Amino acid sequence: MTDMFLEKFRALVPKYLEDEWQEADGLTPEELDKALAEHQFEIPLVLREFYLALGGCEDLMEAYHYFWDPEEPRSR
Repeated sequence: MTDMFLEKFRALVPKYLEDEWQEADGLTPEELDKALAEHQFEIPLVLREFYLALGGCEDLMEAYHYFWDPEEPRSR
C-alpha cells in the first residue's frame, strides 16, 4: 500500500502546532486495526492515513472540527 497522504497529514503538526511531528501524534496500524475491528465497515484510505498520522494528536483532532475517535463506541 502506498502512503498517499501520510506526509501531508504529518506536516499539519508543525504548521498548526509549531512543533515537530512525533510517532505519538499518530496511531500505529495495529492500534487502528484493533479499534476498527469491532465495527462492520471499512474506512477510506485517506481517512486511514489521517488516523495513522494524527489519530493521537488531540490538539488537531479537536481543534477546528471534531474527528470521531475509532476507540469510542458509536450509537447506531
